Amino acid sequence: MEREIKEFTTKSGVKIEFKSYLTGREMDEWRNLFLEYLNTDIKGKIESGKISGKILSEMEKKAISLAVYSVNEKREKVLDLVLDLPMEDYREIADESLETMEKTAEFFAGKKK
Repeated sequence: MEREIKEFTTKSGVKIEFKSYLTGREMDEWRNLFLEYLNTDIKGKIESGKISGKILSEMEKKAISLAVYSVNEKREKVLDLVLDLPMEDYREIADESLETMEKTAEFFAGKKK
């Protein structure tokens, strides 16, 4: 089964294609970045913990690398392509990527919308 790809264009005209959803393996890859820093119950509910700013930065980059399918029709090294864009484009793409991660995380937590 091939994933649906959704298109997004930044305000300055950068064409981005996003994966419409992430796989369990991709979500696990993203989640593992921060789980070691938190105490959770068996269902994954956060009990306590602090997250360093570095981890938040790494989570954002991982979200981009997992959610973005292409940048201006280029599919290789999408994270590098996004990181080299002007900050305004980067921010729009990062926000869209994090939204994809949030939707996936809610689904995995049993909070389907």
